Order: sequence, then structure tokens, then C-alpha cells
Amino acid sequence: MRNFLGFETNRFAATKHPVPESAAHQTTEQAQLKLRKSVRHVFLTQLTIKLLRAAGVLLCLIGVLKGGYNLYFENGKVGIEGTVVDLVGAKANLPSVEFVAGESIRTVSGSMPISKFSYSIGDQVGVLYDPAAPDKAQINTFRERWLFAALLVFVGFNFLCLSFIAPVVQQIVTNVVLKGYPKETEAL
Repeated sequence: MRNFLGFETNRFAATKHPVPESAAHQTTEQAQLKLRKSVRHVFLTQLTIKLLRAAGVLLCLIGVLKGGYNLYFENGKVGIEGTVVDLVGAKANLPSVEFVAGESIRTVSGSMPISKFSYSIGDQVGVLYDPAAPDKAQINTFRERWLFAALLVFVGFNFLCLSFIAPVVQQIVTNVVLKGYPKETEAL
């Protein structure tokens, strides 16, 4: 009888497939130990799981801090409309926006790449700036203010989920490979 992976459930029984020479001289315990080691090498080790958790926590923390900075940056800032004057960067995908701060004209460049069709020269875009330090301005769009923080939190959360789900999947696969199909499911 074959299990769901296509292996014979009793590998050492007389079948139409010959028993390999190396397997004929092994005890059942040795064969299971060798199989268990090979299964562990396929999946995540404990060190890898700990590194995934640490990376997930770190990325989530950096994303939350970046979001907190964006909220802090918003306090006491003036919102004003600016005009896209240029698309700069290697692929012309960073908008350069001019705005009037007090009596002078200032320029702020975007930090998150965009598609060429997102902005056109002459478009009006919101800008946040501090009247005391107008050189520290930021384009007031979701992409410029929140996308990087959201991506960090999203990737970090996925690393955390993977680090908790992978050991469970590894245990299930190890049990299925070593013990074959559970008896309850053979009747199905």
C-alpha cells in the first residue's frame, strides 16, 4: 500500500521493488534515524527559526518607529500645495516638488520611487513642512509617508508567522514520513 507521497508504507516488505543493499543491512531504528535527519535538513533548523523571529520582530519594530516618526513629523507642520517641477532619478521616478515657504520657494524630492504615470510635471501635490525649518519638508502622500513603514511591518509580520507555522508543518511532515499515513485517513 502506498501513502500520499507515493512511498510504500512498509518499505522492507516483499514488493515488486527490490530492497536496496544499504537498507538491507540497516536496522529499522537506523533507517528511521537516517530518514529523520534527512527530513530535518529539508526544513528549518531551530537557529533559522530564531533568526526568522528576530528579523520579524526587528522589522516590525523599525516599521512602527518609522510610522511613529511620521506621526511626530506631522505635529506643528504646515500643509501646503506644491507643484511637481521635475521627475528625477535613474528612471525619472522620483518627483521633485516646489512649494512656497514664507517668502521663499523651496524644493523637496520624493524618497519612494513611483511609476512614470503617477505624476506629471505641473501636478499639484500636498507638502508638509516645518515653518522653523522649511528645508525639512515631506511630500504628503501615502506612498511618501506610510508605504515604507507599512512594508516593513508587513514583511516582519510574515517572518513572525512563518517562524511559528514552520515548526508545526515540519512536525507533521516528519510524523507522516516516518510513520506513514495515519490509520484514520486510510479508510477514506
